[in-house]
Amino acid sequence: MFLIVVLVDDDGCLTGLYERIVETFGHRHGHWAFAKTVADLQSSASKWLGRAAMRRPRWERIVDLVAIGVPAALRDEVLAIAAGLYCDAARRDHPGGEYRGEIRRPSWNTLPTVSATTIRKSMGRDDERVEGAHRTEPAPDEPPPRFHGDLRDEVFRLTEELEETSKRLAGVEVVLDNQIRDWRRLQAENDFLRALKTADDERLRQQFIESTNLRQQHYEVSVEKHAVIDFCMAMLKSLHPNASEGTLRKLIDDHIEAAFPRAHSRGTAVEFLHPNPAESAKDRTRPLQVEAERRRNNADARNLAERLNAFYS
Repeated sequence: MFLIVVLVDDDGCLTGLYERIVETFGHRHGHWAFAKTVADLQSSASKWLGRAAMRRPRWERIVDLVAIGVPAALRDEVLAIAAGLYCDAARRDHPGGEYRGEIRRPSWNTLPTVSATTIRKSMGRDDERVEGAHRTEPAPDEPPPRFHGDLRDEVFRLTEELEETSKRLAGVEVVLDNQIRDWRRLQAENDFLRALKTADDERLRQQFIESTNLRQQHYEVSVEKHAVIDFCMAMLKSLHPNASEGTLRKLIDDHIEAAFPRAHSRGTAVEFLHPNPAESAKDRTRPLQVEAERRRNNADARNLAERLNAFYS
């Protein structure tokens, strides 16, 4: 937070600072800002500068930021406070590098919460100083400093655990999405099979109705056939009372066989699940054929009775 407070411009932005860093160090080989644009700096610096920082910045970067973003009159004071904060965070006695300036630990560093206003007000105060890059022990009347390095390490550890948990949750979401996709596919297949079953049930019901109608019509034809045969037998008995019933029955059967040759059944099988279209069309026309055959039988039976009557008279 300290670097943000001292480096932002009047609008609270760091864009101007990044532009000056690019102009100053962007063409210097080996520098951490070499060949980077303002957008690149905004993206990379967000990991170690600002509220979303994941780690502490390196000391050489702090020196460059202060040198570019802080006026010369305040540069030494800001760099001294930055050195003290860096040493507290890194748990070191010296920030490293070629720094030989003052190391200052601000008094607000021990407060539970620190605001930007507190930092700005303290810039004019004479905090504890350490000359020649050597720190002294804290004054007896001041509370001991908090172990900010341990807290920062704990924050880093928790952040890594949060990232791992987020990755696991992302993997679980992928697996869940795949399972939902498979369930929807199986549900669609199940609905399709249910529709096929419904269509097959309806077709079987229609076939059952047609079969029942055919049996009823066959029964009616058989009844009419027997009625015609009984009628012919009665007429022949009245014309030839001395003839035996077996002789008359055989005579009638011979005439019927000659008029209507008996068809041989071939025993076709019915496929309910996958019917032949031609057979289905034939099944639909069968009732009409039975009705036509019944009418022909009645007409032929009447003709036979008239011919027998004429023959034996």
